[in-house]
Amino acid sequence: HRYSREEDVHRMTSPTDQYWVGFDLGGTKMQAVLFDAQMQPIARRKKKTRGHEGSAAGIARMIGTIDKLLEEGKVSRGQLTGIGVGCPGPLDLDEGIIHEAPNLGWKNVRIVDQLAHEFGCPAVICNDVDAGVYGEYQFGAAQGSRTALGVFPGTGIGGGLVYEGRIFRGRKTSCLEIGHLPVVPN
Repeated sequence: HRYSREEDVHRMTSPTDQYWVGFDLGGTKMQAVLFDAQMQPIARRKKKTRGHEGSAAGIARMIGTIDKLLEEGKVSRGQLTGIGVGCPGPLDLDEGIIHEAPNLGWKNVRIVDQLAHEFGCPAVICNDVDAGVYGEYQFGAAQGSRTALGVFPGTGIGGGLVYEGRIFRGRKTSCLEIGHLPVVPN
């Protein structure tokens, strides 16, 4: 997202030396996977999110998790080509901001800027369910389909849609949040 062109010159790597991080930021756990140029997973890390400690501590945990992941995969920061983060809550996808993640207690967190600055590579965010549905569309159960619709029950109920190769979204944010409404308590 926001990284300097000078950093691009220093990271002139061949396509086989390119690595990507996929990061799932959840209400109770965070999980990161390091992928090689062929999108094969080569290392995984999982930690508790501890959202109640605040966004600064949470971002620091994310950075530490990615660093450990790179170390485990024997990959340098300079070989990291990009970071994609699936996030809960209302997001500004264009600016890379978590507006509010109620299950984390975070508000107005410029997550993309912080990760791009720290690792010197592009970073993007996506609604966590949109990311999951897109993963199934590209590599899983919906591979080869024209359209894929996913419903993910968890702490809340999320929905995502991939239509003709693109995540269906609103102008600046995700648009298929289903949510839930208690009809009969308990």
